[in-house]
Amino acid sequence: MPAAQHSPDDRAVTVWRVRLDPGDRAAELRGYLAADEIERLDRLARSEVGRRWLVSRAALREILAADLGTSPSAVRLKLGLHGRPGLDPRAHDSDLAFNLSHSGDLALVAIARGMRVGVDVERPRDRDPLRVADRYFSAAEMAAVRAYPPGDRPEAFIRFWTAKEALAKGMGLGLRVPRGELELIQRPGGAMVPVRLDRDWRLVELTDLPDGYYGALAVDGDAARIVMRDWPLS
Repeated sequence: MPAAQHSPDDRAVTVWRVRLDPGDRAAELRGYLAADEIERLDRLARSEVGRRWLVSRAALREILAADLGTSPSAVRLKLGLHGRPGLDPRAHDSDLAFNLSHSGDLALVAIARGMRVGVDVERPRDRDPLRVADRYFSAAEMAAVRAYPPGDRPEAFIRFWTAKEALAKGMGLGLRVPRGELELIQRPGGAMVPVRLDRDWRLVELTDLPDGYYGALAVDGDAARIVMRDWPLS
């Protein structure tokens, strides 16, 4: 049956928080997937990674179906430039844009109409933030992270990182773009702002997340309203 349609606000970006636990719905969620997705799921050999991937992909389909007024299994996805999934225009005449990110037990799905969006969520790992930043950050961004006391640098790094990842995904640049080319500055108060050709993008830190997770949203509509919701759909 088609999912319940909820008629999104044309100027809103909805960010869905998805807990990556299938509970007793694993068989139902598997039924949402296309043949190529089931093949990929089977290659993950029923691992924890596979269970998380199942929930993230099925949740994405259920969320999109609710906006498209169709069933999750009827949603047709197509890989675009740099492997980014989008709606197949041969099946859906829609300006609905979306992006998905997952880390640990949490996924975020961002959707909007008529606006490009990118989202990133991270659960920090035990690593030296300056070593990673030195590979991917511009000199100005490195200086900004170094300006924090040593104990605060991991959080400063992850805030820059999630914002840069969300921006790269929103712009459709893929994983190979040097992160130093997507330079950000941090305004007083903490807001991240692009400083190059991507200056029109708005970056929003997503703070309403479970403990231990950091997230960011990039949207090319400055006036967009941000709405947070939880999956499963009620």
